[in-house]
Amino acid sequence: MAHEQFARGIMAPVSRIHAYCVCALSIGAVLSPVLRDPEDDGFPLSTYPMFARPRAPTTTIHAAVAIASDGARTPIPPALLGTHETMQAVRILSRSLRAGPDGAQQLCSAVAARLARSADEAFHDAQQVAIISQELDVLSYAQGVRDVSGVHTHAQCPIARSAP
Repeated sequence: MAHEQFARGIMAPVSRIHAYCVCALSIGAVLSPVLRDPEDDGFPLSTYPMFARPRAPTTTIHAAVAIASDGARTPIPPALLGTHETMQAVRILSRSLRAGPDGAQQLCSAVAARLARSADEAFHDAQQVAIISQELDVLSYAQGVRDVSGVHTHAQCPIARSAP
């Protein structure tokens, strides 16, 4: 019995010190972003610098589109760009455009070949593939205004379908 009381007497201050240390470290972690550069985004907490500065009213979007015989454009989904992931499709487009006209043309040809083999009804009338960049007014686009001005075509190629 005396041994248990002695152990509790020693453990109480140790437990209290442990609790104080954990509390101090937690408070330090919460306050640490205040002491860092606002552009330094990382562990343990994010300062979310991407939301802390003004953004440009326009942005450039890269895309692959199928062009029908009547001129209608249909965005090509990531699967026909060679991936099922949207962000990977963005990287594929960006990488091909950084490679210059040859890179854009290679991607265009690869997408056209996949589209030629595709059974997707959305592209049954597609005649060509185009790799484009489009300047968009972000606020107008969010409000549903789909302005087609500011389109730059990097590559365009025909879809060579085999006769049925």
